[in-house]
Amino acid sequence: VVLAVVGYGVINFVVGVMAEVRGYIWRIVSFSLTKKFSVSTFEHLHHLSLSYHLKRKTGQVLRVMDRGVSSLSTLQQVIGFTM
Repeated sequence: VVLAVVGYGVINFVVGVMAEVRGYIWRIVSFSLTKKFSVSTFEHLHHLSLSYHLKRKTGQVLRVMDRGVSSLSTLQQVIGFTM
């Protein structure tokens, strides 16, 4: 009986540690992907012509960019937590 209780405690501890390790790795990967996507989008905006920027409202462009990053984050969470 004592061995079963100790075994349960050890297994519970290992499961908790593995969940923390998975969360830590997930945060690193998620941050890296979001950063790469944001930088890529920002560089693309810088390479657009001046006439594009003069015709567009900056707030609209930033809102679309923010929605894209937010969507990517949501997609990462869905993929990451369903696997």
